[in-house]
Amino acid sequence: HSIELNASTADTDTGPHLQANWTWAPSAVEDEQVDWLSRLWFEALAGICAHVRRGGGGLTPSDIAPAQLSQQQIDELGRRYRIADVLPLTPLQQGLLFHANTAHELGDDVYAVQLDISLRGPLDEHRLSDAVSTVISRPPNLAARFCAEFDEPVQIVPAHPVVGWRYIELDTADGIDVEERVEQLSAAERAGVCDLAAQQALRVALIRTAADSHRLVLTN
Repeated sequence: HSIELNASTADTDTGPHLQANWTWAPSAVEDEQVDWLSRLWFEALAGICAHVRRGGGGLTPSDIAPAQLSQQQIDELGRRYRIADVLPLTPLQQGLLFHANTAHELGDDVYAVQLDISLRGPLDEHRLSDAVSTVISRPPNLAARFCAEFDEPVQIVPAHPVVGWRYIELDTADGIDVEERVEQLSAAERAGVCDLAAQQALRVALIRTAADSHRLVLTN
């Protein structure tokens, strides 16, 4: 090459130190030209660092490979979500997304899985909610959103995953049919996971049915 750059970062007592070594062919370029180019290079790096310190940054197409999105598409998603990663869908996920979109129009999804757990005894709903959030933050893909508006559908892994959580207290003094009301709430939770673009694919509902009696409904 007429000009070659090798750069490395070394950890020092005062912090990381960037060392750049320039090699060039004197027959092709002059020393002053390389000196000018190196100054521009460091000025550009300093500008990037200042931009990031002010809160700038974001993903580029090389950050999310093998998902095939342009910078414009990434920026568009970034205006709607706080993104940690963008991933392509597996063939199974593509099939589930197709059925979920169809079910969203019809109001039910045969692939929506629901687990209804009866709990007895004292329960702190705030601690349970915190525990669910902690679990979701470990594999954040559980809180992924799905986007099918581009040529190939993608899943968006949020920077701060949040589970779809609901806490409902049923007032049995009103004479309501508890089982019927729980089934209505469960049906609403199943409908919620069908809208994979606007809602999370995992939802949790805690329903207080009586004193020291709850139903924990997990839907995905």
